Amino acid sequence: LDDVFPELAIYKQGRIQTSPGVEEISGSPTEYYRTVGAIVALLSCYSTSLQEDFGLECMSAGNRGPMSMDKVPGKFINLGNKKNDYNEFCRKFAMFMTSEDDWWSMLVFLVVHDVGKSDGFRKVVNDSLPFDMRSDDHDRALACALSDPELKRKLLPTVAKLSPARQESILAGFGTNFQLPQLGQGEIACINFRGLLDLDRKHLMNGTLHYYFYHSIFDIAGAGCNEKFIFPIAIQPVYMGFTAAMEDLIQKLTDNPKIDDRTLYFNFLYANFKK
Repeated sequence: LDDVFPELAIYKQGRIQTSPGVEEISGSPTEYYRTVGAIVALLSCYSTSLQEDFGLECMSAGNRGPMSMDKVPGKFINLGNKKNDYNEFCRKFAMFMTSEDDWWSMLVFLVVHDVGKSDGFRKVVNDSLPFDMRSDDHDRALACALSDPELKRKLLPTVAKLSPARQESILAGFGTNFQLPQLGQGEIACINFRGLLDLDRKHLMNGTLHYYFYHSIFDIAGAGCNEKFIFPIAIQPVYMGFTAAMEDLIQKLTDNPKIDDRTLYFNFLYANFKK
């Protein structure tokens, strides 16, 4: 992976903020292993779409503490015990992957999705921007790099090799500055929907928003990965719960193009908390 994707080196250089206000321990590239875990989660989905057994075994087997298949709560929510659910998730995702190029583009997407957490990356991006446009937001920094041809060639060479349409798709997702997991937990405000509502409708119809939302699922799957255990985990609330929430949100956006952010926010959270 390191040989194929030079962007992965960003996760191992300088200071990386794994979460707001949280920094990695020197010599332990946490975000690097999380990203590799997300990549493995995607490859496991790809393997399952080809009707191979590797995918689910990779995502569920092994000693995972309380999430192990024979422990509580793992015996109830580890998808290793719910093969049909995992296969259904992979089938739905594969519906949007119409070619090998689609899978490759999604792989590149996951490689770069958190490079903005690097202080060095954000500094290069911010140094290219007017003072009032600079930001410490890692998604915004990535979106700025994706929208600048020179920065893209310098910092994101693998992305720059994709077709213009695929580059546009990746930029459109990060340009929304919207995170589905935070919405599901009620952690974002109405204003965070503006990016979705301002999104060109073609990205609602061509799968762009699906790709962007799905990346959060793979990202969460790899969140527990580390140097000693690189295998991600598929758990039911994430894989099945977020997929249902994602489909519901996209449906609401598609059905009512003129919906305002407050109505969308209320309707989505009310419907899901009511369940």
